[in-house]
Amino acid sequence: MQLHASILVGLSLIVSASALAQSPLVLPFAADQVGPVGTTLYFDLTVQTPVTFTGIDVNSSSPVGATGQLQVWMGPSTWIGASTRPALWTSVASGTVTSLDVDVPSPCTFVQPFTLGPGTYALAIEYQGVAAAYSTGDGTNQAWSNTELQFRAGGASGSRFATTTLTPRVFNGIFHYTLGGTPLPLAVASVYGAGCYGAQTSFCENFPSPFSGSFVDLDHTTIRMVPNATEGYDVTRTNSAFLVPPGVPPLPLGDDTISIENLPFVFPYPGGTTTNLWVSSNGFLGLETF
Repeated sequence: MQLHASILVGLSLIVSASALAQSPLVLPFAADQVGPVGTTLYFDLTVQTPVTFTGIDVNSSSPVGATGQLQVWMGPSTWIGASTRPALWTSVASGTVTSLDVDVPSPCTFVQPFTLGPGTYALAIEYQGVAAAYSTGDGTNQAWSNTELQFRAGGASGSRFATTTLTPRVFNGIFHYTLGGTPLPLAVASVYGAGCYGAQTSFCENFPSPFSGSFVDLDHTTIRMVPNATEGYDVTRTNSAFLVPPGVPPLPLGDDTISIENLPFVFPYPGGTTTNLWVSSNGFLGLETF
């Protein structure tokens, strides 16, 4: 009797664990929009516990039997503001898909499953070789969830990361996954050190654009720079005469060019010393490279 009871308890635990895992997450197949081959659908997916995605079913408007590829892209924590910025996205999965008609799930098994840990992610599904079918968001069909996943629509573009994204648009699909796995390594941000913003070591004068009729008023002017206790300079304009050493020719600078001039002495400045002066035709003087 004790052995029989243990078996029953074990079976009960297995059933309970299975009931908690609600794979797949099923979204309605109720297309009122179709897109061409290359259409990409964007949405956010919140993951509550580590899950490994093994495949996805999609809605396709291609003829029955047409074959293509699905490419799954992952972006930042939301697709909003990222759908037109390709550099923010990484391909995480792909697989072959065969169209089974509009509003009929067309299955795709990933060549390589991928795992996501808890968090919110932007995902994009790109239809390659088959056309897409999806829905217009109406406020009642844009959020779906189960124990492990929360889906939030979404937008669509006629090609991957195109400059125009239509919203709101709702991906029609079924997410297949298993519990657990090793999440993809993702970039993180952390504070390191105190930074190097303790002092301002540059100065400038604001003046109107020369196209407005005003011109730089520092021509033939002497500027005095006195180091101060905050690792900067106290800058003043003096009445001393502007001095051009005899025999020194003007610098032959063109537009947006820089010349490195050797100083006949060592010049100390916050951060070190130099014997070079960087002169830009745009009006910049620097003691280091720009």
